[in-house]
Amino acid sequence: CLGRILMHSKVVKCSLCKNDCHIQCLPYFSETDMLYANDDSNHWSCTLCNESLFVFNGLENNDFNDEIADLSTHLEITLSQLEQKCFQPFDFENESENDLLSEANPDTHFFNLNSFGTLKDSKYYNTDMFKNEMKIEKNVDNSLSFLHCNTRSAVKNLDKLVWYSSQTEFRFSFIGISESWFSEYNAHAYNIPGYQHVYVCRENNVIGGGASLFAPDNINFKVREDLSGINDVYESIFIEVDKSVFHTTKHLVIGCIYRPPGRSTELFNESYRNILKTIDQENKFGYIMGDININLLNSTTHEKTSEFVDINFEFSFVPLMTRPTRVTRTSATLIDNIFTNAISNRCSKGIFYTDEIADHFPIFYIDQQYKHDIVQNESYRRIYSTANYEKFNKILSELNSEKILQSNDPEESMSILHSHLCYAHNTAFPLVKVKQGYYNRYEWLTHGLKNSIKVKNKMYLSLKKNYSPTKEKLYKAYKQS
Repeated sequence: CLGRILMHSKVVKCSLCKNDCHIQCLPYFSETDMLYANDDSNHWSCTLCNESLFVFNGLENNDFNDEIADLSTHLEITLSQLEQKCFQPFDFENESENDLLSEANPDTHFFNLNSFGTLKDSKYYNTDMFKNEMKIEKNVDNSLSFLHCNTRSAVKNLDKLVWYSSQTEFRFSFIGISESWFSEYNAHAYNIPGYQHVYVCRENNVIGGGASLFAPDNINFKVREDLSGINDVYESIFIEVDKSVFHTTKHLVIGCIYRPPGRSTELFNESYRNILKTIDQENKFGYIMGDININLLNSTTHEKTSEFVDINFEFSFVPLMTRPTRVTRTSATLIDNIFTNAISNRCSKGIFYTDEIADHFPIFYIDQQYKHDIVQNESYRRIYSTANYEKFNKILSELNSEKILQSNDPEESMSILHSHLCYAHNTAFPLVKVKQGYYNRYEWLTHGLKNSIKVKNKMYLSLKKNYSPTKEKLYKAYKQS
């Protein structure tokens, strides 16, 4: 409950977080329940605490069944079946030149051939397929690009996402993460080399949710506080980048949104419309990544989903992903997406088909008509010399540790200690620019490991195209070896 607590308010106190909640803000809660909950001998926990206590809190029946099935069984939906499921709001291929009504079709006139790249279907890729396409496309280095993934705890899976991204041999401009599960005490500790991290996370150690954006550490941007934040409906982080950075014709508003399942779709649509309206009125390009938990494949049968799609079209935003991004044993849904009003015919987009990170597939978009001036083969490294180690020890010896010892909160003490260590480390071992070459690129990744990765990816793709228990057994054995 985010409302003000007044003297005459009827409230109930959560036994876990000790926060007060208005009883009128709680579903199915009466004054009799209030008497029970306020009795010190009884236990009552608020909705936010329940979300962290009970993994399936907020899931609808079908989603709950899918989650349970995922724990013990393999995916029965094959890759060929996924490719048949497609969100097609604009069906240009069926337009006939002899159709008398084709000239009156507003979609054909607005989304003409110049925008076909943005509107084409999104395909599934593994890292080898992606690298091959980048070789064919050419001149994609430094292009404005986006990568998004619902990590279902970046605390656990961020390293997996970074590792998988490195296998593409492509440096994405912006990386969005939904369901980061960061807390106010540890969010600053999680970074990706070469990026700046901005984020929103739930307070009071409430587990779950969160949205993060990673932007290149050599560009300037400002956080859009008016579009960022956490409320009862969604969680979002937005930044604005000057048009000179990627030589675009308009300034860029880039965001990452997470809408938890079970939250009001009607209220979300209203808030989302206000975000798009703001971007439109400011005459800027918008790129919105995220997991909105609205299945676009149901846009023709579900009223609120159709309304969400119409809101995007109202402000000339289009969803770039057209095929399922999350697959369970019995369902395939298109709930992760990237939305933009910057239409392009020179772009690449798709879905990384992998189980290496979480139960959501990573998605990407590369707009080749806009580029950054940075040189891709430059990287930054820390020099761990004897002199720098001595400097590190000296800084640590001079730091004041009284705040760490005086705090009664172990998480606060740990956060202060971590801040001290980060300061000492970054000061003593600063990042130094080095030119990336053949011998210093992924030094630890041997040719044998690279070949093993290729074999594993091919086995996974073969398994999903044509499932069999034998293939699954061989794949898991090779993966764990």
